[in-house]
Amino acid sequence: MFWLICTNFSFSEDVSPRRFVDKEVAGLIVGDDGIEKVIRLYGRGALRETFRGEMGTKHVEILYYYDADEQTYFIVYVHDGLIVTITLTKELKDKKLNQSKKRATKIKTLSTGRGVRLGDSPNNVTKVYGEPHRKGTRDGMLVFEYHTDYTKDPRVRHSYDAYFYFGENRLVELVIHDGQ
Repeated sequence: MFWLICTNFSFSEDVSPRRFVDKEVAGLIVGDDGIEKVIRLYGRGALRETFRGEMGTKHVEILYYYDADEQTYFIVYVHDGLIVTITLTKELKDKKLNQSKKRATKIKTLSTGRGVRLGDSPNNVTKVYGEPHRKGTRDGMLVFEYHTDYTKDPRVRHSYDAYFYFGENRLVELVIHDGQ
């Protein structure tokens, strides 16, 4: 006698939304929105850098904005027309980019989609996003890191990374990334 038993085994992890995935910053969705929406909402930026790929094709663009009311830099990284990273920070490490202050832009809602803003405490960030995957210090700042990818969360285009930098117990920089 011969028995054929067919089963469907899956060894992959549960694919479901992760609490910490928040791809929205200042009305833009990292990994989903394109450069056209950035320009429509905020203009071409106070400063714009373009890096070319092979054979002169457009590869990466970085658009810099400065909101004088909030004294915050808003930096959008675009790869092949798609937003892959957004940074909010109070201070730019590259002083030449401070020229973006000369052409200030009002940025609507300088926060994430869940309302996390610069100036928030580490406790507020963990209330909103849960415990980070990694906590540590870098250059004297407390850093929270959250990571996942498209195999674990259906909202993620490729690889999702969120970094929250705290100085003097206040959020001073956040970086949200969804791309390669």
